[in-house]
Parts: sequence; C-alpha cells; structure tokens
Amino acid sequence: MLQDRFKRLFSDKTLRDRGTLCQLKNECGNRNVTADVMNFFNYADNFIRFITEAHVVYLAMKLLGMDDPSDSASQAAVDASTKFLHDLCQDIVQHV
Repeated sequence: MLQDRFKRLFSDKTLRDRGTLCQLKNECGNRNVTADVMNFFNYADNFIRFITEAHVVYLAMKLLGMDDPSDSASQAAVDASTKFLHDLCQDIVQHV
C-alpha cells in the first residue's frame, strides 16, 4: 500500500513542484527516503508520518493565527479554535 502511494506521489520529476513528496523530502533533508519503499520501508513510513504531523501542526497554527511556532496564539483564537479543532479531530478519527 505504501509502495502504491509512493509510485503515485513520489517522483524525481516533481522535485521543483511545491508540496510534492519529493520536494518535501529535500526541503526537510530526509536524504534516506527513496521511491524504493520495499528496501527502505522504515524511512518511507517515518517520512509519511513526519509530513502528516507537520501538515496537522501547520493547520493548527494557521487556525490559531500563528505565523511562527514560537508565536503565542491569542486567547480569543484559542477559545474559538479549541471547539473547532476538537470537532475536527473527532470527525477525522471517525473516518480513520
């Protein structure tokens, strides 16, 4: 299954295309990740987990009005976004 995802989403031809797995691999410095998932499964699995977590954190930061991880979210944004994030997390978990 992971190999199928990599065949579809990971190509050296997409190196300059923002948001592709190949571009994100280079941006994050994950040199051990290759399209050969069968021989480098742990690297590929860890990379997919890392990228997924990064996107979730990025979304949470944007919802809280934060531009940098060292920024503090305003209390109003936290109060308004906490319910939204809680509901969103419940919806995501139900689909997984």
